[in-house]
Amino acid sequence: MSQNQLARQLGISHSYMNQIESGARNPNFSLLNRICKVLEISLPWEETNAAHGRQTGDG
Repeated sequence: MSQNQLARQLGISHSYMNQIESGARNPNFSLLNRICKVLEISLPWEETNAAHGRQTGDG
């Protein structure tokens, strides 16, 4: 998936996506969660919580 495609799916500008990828900006938790869902990956602490049998709060 290209950076442009990801930005479009997330509803953010390509320049903002580029800033996130380069480390110039940090996404808020909501956007970070959406990025993970689009890329079909888990947040690191979700995996840790799942391994310990804890809830992540996503309900």
